Amino acid sequence: MSMSFKLNFFCTIIFSYACSAAPKNPPLPHGEWTYVFVYPTYLPAQVTYVRFLDTDGYLEQNFAPDLTTADSQSVKFWRKNILRSTAIANKSMMPPQWMQICWDSLVDKKIYQTTLEFPAKVWKLMRQLIVTPLGDYYRNNMVIGVAPKGKVRAWFNTPISNGGENIQIAEGKTVSGNDLTFCKDLGAYKGGYKLSAAAKKFVEGKTYPYGKW
Repeated sequence: MSMSFKLNFFCTIIFSYACSAAPKNPPLPHGEWTYVFVYPTYLPAQVTYVRFLDTDGYLEQNFAPDLTTADSQSVKFWRKNILRSTAIANKSMMPPQWMQICWDSLVDKKIYQTTLEFPAKVWKLMRQLIVTPLGDYYRNNMVIGVAPKGKVRAWFNTPISNGGENIQIAEGKTVSGNDLTFCKDLGAYKGGYKLSAAAKKFVEGKTYPYGKW
C-alpha cells in the first residue's frame, strides 16, 4: 500500500531526517520511475517499509513493498549488471531527494533502518536520454541491494547493449538496535529468524559478512 502527500513547514520536526523541498523543476521526461530491492543469493533479507521525498516536496510511502528477491549471480560480491524486468511503481514523476527503508536481515537476525541520499547529479542522470543501437531509454528503474552488516547500495540499470554495468548512485547509512526510530516495530519476522538449509550451508565456515558488499 503506497501513499504520498506534500510535506509542510514542520516536516523537519516530524521526521528523523531533514526534508526541506528542493527548488521546483519540471517532471521527469519518462514520467513515473520505479525501484526494486534485491539481496545476495543465500543471504536473505526483506524490506517492510519505504519512504522517499521527491524534489517537488512530496513524500511517497509504501507500507507493503513487493517481495525482496535474491540476485542469484551475486555470491561473493554484487555483480555489475543486476537487471530486473519488474519493479515497484510509485506515483512520483520527480526525482528523489532521499529514500529511507526498513528491512530485516535473516543472516544478521535484526531490523535495519537505512537512509539513501540522492544529489542533483542523480536527478540529472534520470533526465538524460540514452541512445543505443537497440533503442533509446531513460534511467527510470533503481535497483537497491541490501546485504549483511546493514550494507545498502543503489544503482541504475544499464542495458547490455550499452555496456551492461550498473551505475552506483548511492550508498546507504544504516542503524539498528537502540538507534532505530520509525523502523523499530516494523520487523517482518515476528516468530524469529530462521535460515533455510541452503543459507546455513553457504555461511558455514565463511567469514562474516560472507562477501564484499
